[in-house]
Amino acid sequence: MVESMFDSVSDAAVVDAIGESARAENIACARRLAAIAELYHRRRIQVEDGRELWRIDPWEAVAAEVAAAQSITAAAAGTLLHNAICLHERLPRVAAVFASGAIDYRTIRMVVARTLLAVDPDVMAAIDADLAEAARTWAPISIYKMQQVVDGIVSRHDPDARRRTEAQARGRHVDIAHDRGTSYLSGQLHQTDATLLDRRLTALAHTVCDSDPRTLEQRRADALGALAAGQTVRRAHAAPQAARPLRTTQRPRWSYTWSPRPPHLSPLSAAICTANDPRTTPSN
Repeated sequence: MVESMFDSVSDAAVVDAIGESARAENIACARRLAAIAELYHRRRIQVEDGRELWRIDPWEAVAAEVAAAQSITAAAAGTLLHNAICLHERLPRVAAVFASGAIDYRTIRMVVARTLLAVDPDVMAAIDADLAEAARTWAPISIYKMQQVVDGIVSRHDPDARRRTEAQARGRHVDIAHDRGTSYLSGQLHQTDATLLDRRLTALAHTVCDSDPRTLEQRRADALGALAAGQTVRRAHAAPQAARPLRTTQRPRWSYTWSPRPPHLSPLSAAICTANDPRTTPSN
């Protein structure tokens, strides 16, 4: 039983178990990414054997296999596949440090993302060597400071990477394509703007009452329209008949009050919706 796992173990041994488990978890994760990269290598299309006529490409095929093996979505499997391939094709020395358990998967994701714009193989090899050396001696630091270290190494070996980042930012855009009843939205934003928009949509999606029948994803989509209309709270959909409160007068069904701003949403404001709350609904 988990509850009795450490009954006869000293405090020091419990602390040792935490550290050993963290390292074992990192090693296991590194092995998993190595296996995913190997599977992709084995599934690569050989032009001469006819598989170039497959209806789906090897990426989708491997993502489907990885998703099935781990009982996760294809999108989550695709993220693992991307990190696994980048790690083992572009950052083999960092992969070796990961396999030793010295760094975790969160660090790997950050390193992969912040080295993508380095394209020259020789430059990438130098970045890989410096990152592997630095990773072995990293003290416990925040992810922001770790990003600064990685960015510094990338800029030292490839100053053009920053200029490529700026060029990518100049390509930011928003496109809307209309279909029957709904429209498709795509685009590219500054990361800070996208983060604020993501948080704002989630905050607005939670301003409706618990009885609202829509999913969170649907409420987030509707919140985008609310922002465009200048609304600061979402109008709740009608609750099912059984869930509607009894009313003797024709008052508005929903009333809104502002709640204190949650610290994790700063600087966004959050709102909550209350249904016929006597504290917030004016009396007749």
